Amino acid sequence: MPSQFDLDNFVPFLFTATMNIERPMMEATMALRLDIPGASGAEIQRGIEAAEKVFAIAGVSAEQAADGMFALEGWDDASFPDDGKPTEDENDAAAVWMEANQAAINACCADWPADQIPPYLMLEFVD
Repeated sequence: MPSQFDLDNFVPFLFTATMNIERPMMEATMALRLDIPGASGAEIQRGIEAAEKVFAIAGVSAEQAADGMFALEGWDDASFPDDGKPTEDENDAAAVWMEANQAAINACCADWPADQIPPYLMLEFVD
């Protein structure tokens, strides 16, 4: 796992996580969603499986990685204050999330022309 997030190459992007607040938290089930317009169901599934493999190899759950990304984006939204800087663990988890996102896009769009492959965050953690 990376030891520190490279802030010189940080590009902010939207992270979406939703929870159904009508159900108790312990009954909530979370899943990955890959939203790539024009992708087939099989391509989407291939992308999600690639992301899950990244999480498994890194030994980080999708939820932990999403939490790290949330912390990083919150820090970005607050204009990078010194006192709100993500922890090393949060940085590492965010890096895993970004790697999983890229793996998902690459696997989903493996047969696509390069100019049609989206370059930004497409992976979401949802209930």
